[in-house]
Amino acid sequence: MIKRSFLPVTALFVVLAVAWASHGVQAFKTEATVSITVRVPVFQQLALLEPVTVVVPAGAARSGDPLVFENVGKMRVMSNAPWTLTVNTAGTSYSAIFVKPSGDPAAAWTRLVPDAPVYHGQAGSYDLSWDIQVVPHVRGAGSTGEQRVDLLFTLVQQ
Repeated sequence: MIKRSFLPVTALFVVLAVAWASHGVQAFKTEATVSITVRVPVFQQLALLEPVTVVVPAGAARSGDPLVFENVGKMRVMSNAPWTLTVNTAGTSYSAIFVKPSGDPAAAWTRLVPDAPVYHGQAGSYDLSWDIQVVPHVRGAGSTGEQRVDLLFTLVQQ
């Protein structure tokens, strides 16, 4: 035996089910476009894994010939935006110092001047080492003692 109060609810359910089955598919054809803008702040990190330092042996600069040191130091640049490395030297008495990234035969020597950009990169993670060329002042001149050349890098956003 079916209760009277249950019958109208059952009938309503059947009517809705039939209506949904015959027309419900069309009700889901509605489309919507959502536009989301996400602003990601710039992240840049320069990690010094090995110091970028060379020690010029005593008397090595006397010949006047440039001294080349290969694969010096190691640093890691991580950035989600284009970047530039600038470089300064600490405590040097040489007429010129040049650098280029190690392992890149197409790279040109870049003369170091204060805060000069020496390398550019895109977003990503890069491990870099350097070839360093030290040029003494004048043939036959120079210090008789050991000389240390430290390179100080700064990472800046382009």
